[in-house]
Amino acid sequence: MLDGLRKAINGGSKDEELSRIEQKVKRFFGNTSFLKLKTRMDADMDLYNLEPFSAGRNFTSVTVNIPQTDADKIMLILQGMKLIIRIPDDDLTSDERDSASVLERFLYGVLQLNDERCTRLALPSIREAIGGYLVLRGGCFVRVFVYKDDKGKTNPRADIWDRRNVAYGTGKDGLLWAAHCYTTTAENAESEWGISFPNLSPDSVVHVMDYWDEKNNCVIINGQWAKKLTPHGLDYCPVYRILTWIAPPVYSYGPQDTKINYDKAGAKVGESFFSANREMYPVLSKSISDRMTIVDRGLNPTVIITSRNGKRTLDSNPYVANKTSTISLASDERIELLKPQTTPPDTDRLIGEVAELVENGGLPATVYGRTGNRQSGFSINQSQAYIETAYQAFATALTKAYTIICREMIAQYKTGLPSLQLHGTDSRGRAFGRAKKMKVSPSNLKRDWDLDISLVQILPKDDVQRYMLAQQAGQADLLSKQTIQENLLGVEDTNRENERQLREKARDIPTVWMLQSIMAALSDGRVDIAMAIGQELRLLQQKMGLNSNPEQSPSPPVAMDAGKQSALNTMAMTMRGVGQPSGPTGMPSNVYPPEMSGGLPSGALNAKENSE
Repeated sequence: MLDGLRKAINGGSKDEELSRIEQKVKRFFGNTSFLKLKTRMDADMDLYNLEPFSAGRNFTSVTVNIPQTDADKIMLILQGMKLIIRIPDDDLTSDERDSASVLERFLYGVLQLNDERCTRLALPSIREAIGGYLVLRGGCFVRVFVYKDDKGKTNPRADIWDRRNVAYGTGKDGLLWAAHCYTTTAENAESEWGISFPNLSPDSVVHVMDYWDEKNNCVIINGQWAKKLTPHGLDYCPVYRILTWIAPPVYSYGPQDTKINYDKAGAKVGESFFSANREMYPVLSKSISDRMTIVDRGLNPTVIITSRNGKRTLDSNPYVANKTSTISLASDERIELLKPQTTPPDTDRLIGEVAELVENGGLPATVYGRTGNRQSGFSINQSQAYIETAYQAFATALTKAYTIICREMIAQYKTGLPSLQLHGTDSRGRAFGRAKKMKVSPSNLKRDWDLDISLVQILPKDDVQRYMLAQQAGQADLLSKQTIQENLLGVEDTNRENERQLREKARDIPTVWMLQSIMAALSDGRVDIAMAIGQELRLLQQKMGLNSNPEQSPSPPVAMDAGKQSALNTMAMTMRGVGQPSGPTGMPSNVYPPEMSGGLPSGALNAKENSE
């Protein structure tokens, strides 16, 4: 790759700044620490790609598939996790909660835009790319840049880089510079950067270097400028290094050391999923290969022929022939099999112990459904804990990556860019921007919010035990209802859940559901049914001692079909409202408004009808 970067298509002297950048990248890729890390990453990819294992000459070779199947399981677990972006709203006002909701949807929307861009380019989504690199490489690089494109539209872009192809320099506050080196076709490079390659066919490979530092960005293709150093508008390098950590890197420096052993420890910074089993996979492959060799030799046995002169031979091995063989023998000739070779007595035990060690360093057998028998609630919880330890480091790193992406998107977009038209689905499962895109402008994100970003994996749980604990905690007043819902039952939006419960309780009140039935009957044009229900409602109110309703404010006039208006007036006369006034009124009864005869004002039903 570096050779390609050093070649200029048109020849001539190079720009001094271009040469300086190329030399800096070349020094990084030639560093001993990086070379050791590169060797480790290449070996890990050989494991994942099931590079054939060689058991030696005249031995049957078997390559175990555990590296690929276990790594795929971890990546699928990461991809199946639910991304939750929340702003803690316990102490927020109603307006502040609305603003927080806009911010949450903005982040889900820009992530959706990036995933759609990846789909168009036949690339893995953000989640798939980050999760894959974390598992297979032990880390990745994230570049976040929000800018206005040539069409005047805002482009909130997040790119995920393979750490094997990234050179970088570090400072006290993060990366000072980073260069992503990769290959693409001449046709694609011309489309993206506008640089032509007259001496190359469209499908020829070109080498690209995408360079970023604290002030500028440039692109170098095959040793020539595709984009000269251009200010990116930020005062920092928008590239971040994401690594998986279980234990911190340990370096030593003593009187006998000429330098810190960074070269050796550097290969252990950001470990992949294969860390614990790199040495065990070949041992398991060798053990199974030996067993398979014995089986193959047993299926193709060696034949011993005893004859007078010792020169008797067979045209073919009768044990492997495709048809029945007939062999003529003299009285002193004999055919027999060489005693079959067997494996040592401890072979099965050895394979079992090696397989157990591999399982300890990878995933438990329960992931593949090998439970043996029905599991209790305790066993399910234990199995879940075992699985979580296998992917927790990668899930933590993935959460860090999403946190960086979200914070950078907000910070860069707030500087003032054209509005975005977004759509997607939030953490509560509510879709937005489907029928009409949701418009978000930088002014909507002016507040400084504290983001709470997490990934939740849905694994088998003992639901009976959880609900019993929740019931006991509630009955004994040990925990608040919100704490029980969040920590024991896993309810994501407790406020929304409580609102649903209140609405369901309200629907169980007889007067409420009878009123709703009246409105439904009127909507269907069944005035007779509505009047019958209204009569029952009136009787129920009398039994309950409800002789009057609170005073209702008048509703504005609404145009309505004359027949329906008459039906509403008739219904109002049958329903108990403010109550009939006592004493003479001085007016004949035929000009009374409905409420004076004990009914509801017709306008109230009218307003209820139109509100539906």
